Amino acid sequence: MLEQLKTVLCDVNGQTLTDNCILAASPLHRQPDTNPYRIVLRLWNGQFVIHMQFWLATTDEPLSPDMDNSGFTKGDYFPLHRFAEAMEKWCERCQKQVKFAPSIYRNIHAA
Repeated sequence: MLEQLKTVLCDVNGQTLTDNCILAASPLHRQPDTNPYRIVLRLWNGQFVIHMQFWLATTDEPLSPDMDNSGFTKGDYFPLHRFAEAMEKWCERCQKQVKFAPSIYRNIHAA
């Protein structure tokens, strides 16, 4: 199944899929006194996983997905044959992120 997916999908950087890559990512959420985070759809250990990716960093630091201080939590897991359901769940979690984001994000989203 993974070999078939490699022919039609790529990761967020346009690279060929590997068994541990990010397929989609929400905008980065930064707010004072919280760790920066985003919602990601990952291919991980032969399944799709929707995770919250977070960084143990201040809101002033530049962030990179490859930083050692990023981690993943709150996973929803889907087998490879349930890609549509995984995408639907990722979209749902991204919409919740916007809903709970500061009002500036809501104003941008509504524009």
